[in-house]
Amino acid sequence: MEKIRTNHIKVHFLWDKFLGDFDLYKIEYSNAYDFGNNLGIYCKLEGLCPNSAVCAFNKMVKEGNADAPTKHRIFLFASAKKESITTAMLQERLEKVNVKIKQISYTPDYREGIYPHNMLNLMLSMMPNRDKTLSYAHGKLICGTCSSLYNKGKKQGEELGLQLEFAYGGLLEAHTSTFAEADKVENSKKKDSLVYHLEFGDERIYFSSQKKKGTKEYYNHPSIFRKNNKNRIPFLDFSDIDHLEESQAYIISSVLNDFLTTYSKYILVYPVVYNDPQLLQSQEAEFKNEDELVRNMLSSSWIDISCHTKEEGVEERRALIEDKSKVYINKLFKTGFEGTFVKTKGKNRICIRIVGDKDQEAELSTAKRRSKDRHRLQEKLDLMEKLIPVQDSMIGSEINDATIKNIFRQILIKKSCLQSTLPKAMIERFKGCVITYAESKVKSKDYYFVQMTIDNDGQLSYRDIEKKIPQDGVISVLDANFEMLEYQIPDFKKGYNKDIIYCIEKDGVKYNIYDTEEYIFPELDEMTRALTVLKDTIVPAEAYQLLMDNVQSVDAKTFCQQRMRENKDGILHNQFYKDIKIIGKEDGVTRDLMRLITKEYHIKQGQDFRTASRREKTLGACVNVHYWKYSPNTWMYCAGPNPSGNFSSIDNKVHVRELVCDKTPDEAFVNELICSLGDGWNKINEFSVHPSIFKFLKERLEMYKVKEQFDEISSKD
Repeated sequence: MEKIRTNHIKVHFLWDKFLGDFDLYKIEYSNAYDFGNNLGIYCKLEGLCPNSAVCAFNKMVKEGNADAPTKHRIFLFASAKKESITTAMLQERLEKVNVKIKQISYTPDYREGIYPHNMLNLMLSMMPNRDKTLSYAHGKLICGTCSSLYNKGKKQGEELGLQLEFAYGGLLEAHTSTFAEADKVENSKKKDSLVYHLEFGDERIYFSSQKKKGTKEYYNHPSIFRKNNKNRIPFLDFSDIDHLEESQAYIISSVLNDFLTTYSKYILVYPVVYNDPQLLQSQEAEFKNEDELVRNMLSSSWIDISCHTKEEGVEERRALIEDKSKVYINKLFKTGFEGTFVKTKGKNRICIRIVGDKDQEAELSTAKRRSKDRHRLQEKLDLMEKLIPVQDSMIGSEINDATIKNIFRQILIKKSCLQSTLPKAMIERFKGCVITYAESKVKSKDYYFVQMTIDNDGQLSYRDIEKKIPQDGVISVLDANFEMLEYQIPDFKKGYNKDIIYCIEKDGVKYNIYDTEEYIFPELDEMTRALTVLKDTIVPAEAYQLLMDNVQSVDAKTFCQQRMRENKDGILHNQFYKDIKIIGKEDGVTRDLMRLITKEYHIKQGQDFRTASRREKTLGACVNVHYWKYSPNTWMYCAGPNPSGNFSSIDNKVHVRELVCDKTPDEAFVNELICSLGDGWNKINEFSVHPSIFKFLKERLEMYKVKEQFDEISSKD
């Protein structure tokens, strides 16, 4: 692969040209927390005139002799010169609100608090509406085109949109938003929530802050009727052209291309491109090594499957887990060994606990729920003290082959943490390292902190887990030699996730891994072309004869005959494959029928872009691991799905991570860190987004949290 494209652009504003065509105003309101007035400002400015737009952001301002700055709300308003909007007109419009209005007739600097991404968002909101596919409400650009294919709450009165905005540094971000009808949202959630007025037409949704005849009120909240099964617009769905065009990558790319074309007069754009990345493919040997470790554990263990809930079906679930486990173990050993499910002398105990559904238990009284939680946590603590690993399985969750395999992987990891051990291959890779993991505590300034040391002889030890409060963005920790070490909370660069620290120290060098909001773009042109061709493919009518000859159901045969009569000139690809699912359903031969059609007519249900010959021109760096040197002390990488898997969509964005060193790094060790992404410990046969040794530190931390949760519940009794 020659280059990698991301959502990151750098821009240079041609202010003289922009201010020559538009009037720009900065409107400052001193209380960012005053929801009512802030909403009123939006509504009064939005749609004030054609060819205008407004966007808003917060700014910390220190006033007079105040000890601390306060948060102000800044509104940027722009209108075409021909609209002749003046400061006096804006003051009259906002007369009931105490605001400062200033016209920007010069190139603003940082003291104005106006940054490039603020202007990008303003311009984004001014883009011409394309048949109402782009909608503008409350200073947000919402693409209301995703309500049919991915909307799981359609029957509950929900609509779905994709909100786009530029973040600091020129990163184009996208977020799925669910909008529910006003009467289907809990009243408690309506307080301090923006109201959207939705207008429907031409199979499109138009979002607005303005109430108009024929519009309905919606809130950006899920309805009260759908608590589970969250809406999600996949990042990239290439199952067919319709799904592709409704997925995030396609919408983002389309909007960005339109944006750059529309404003080419006012901005010079420099897309961020990373050249000549190196490729890490799946590490099959390391995946197999994991199986060997699971075999060793199971050969010396008996499996205790216990029920910790009285919900309906719990005994059936226990039996299902046991049966599925026997099948998995038998396949793993290839010797007829099915595992031991009764207490056996000389074997170690490992536990699978079936626990209640959280949503159902939430309906219990506080006392009953607390009693259940206390009992479970107490038992977990008792097992941990005896070095017995335990994995919970929530009733109602799916149980399949992959689930069972993952249960035993998790038990293996927990056992390693309890016994302060690691897989031998991991110890060899990280000899002489100190590995640090820290994460912020919810609703607190504290950080959970855990550290693992592997000396040059392979001896492993954990530091006691401590709660640390950062000072000036730094966590200070005494090491084993009583030397002070400092770990930077990564908010010194916007776009980093400041809630987590990943750090590996080796030979006096710190290798810090930071999560960014930068993500990979696929190569959509070839993908779009191929899927469009497939959609327009005509399947000959005689293909139904082949289907009819390979099914037993009388109804299916009759259906085939009817289709042949109705479609003598052939039938479109998508409809044909919908029919295959109907025809093959009763006999359970749908996949066999699809294979027959492929063999006879060389037509597939979809396009496989995962093959080595096609993925570079389509999926690009969205699969496998790609990495590259960015500067002398910084490497960057991205880890996507393993293309050997069977998938036709990539649900989540493939983000770029930065590996930043405080001194000149050992590049051989950098390569080792990258290679460790392929050892399969985080997901079965998949790449990790962080070196998987951190999986063991996270699990160690979860064990600590069990005690903390128990102490918290006990203190309330």
